[in-house]
Amino acid sequence: MSEADPAPKEVLQEVSCGCQGPCKSKRCNCRKAGLKKKKEMDWLQNTMTAKLRRLLMHVRRKVDKLP
Repeated sequence: MSEADPAPKEVLQEVSCGCQGPCKSKRCNCRKAGLKKKKEMDWLQNTMTAKLRRLLMHVRRKVDKLP
């Protein structure tokens, strides 16, 4: 694991789809695990990042108003 990696490689493999093609085969590990395709995972990550950013801005505003 390097400083740029968000988690160990083994964990990332468990949470994201690493398939090069369509996940249609019953041999596909991510399909067996019910994981989303990388494109969908990226969209989810971007959406959650935006929501977290808005939440942090809201909290900062509240903290700034404290006496």
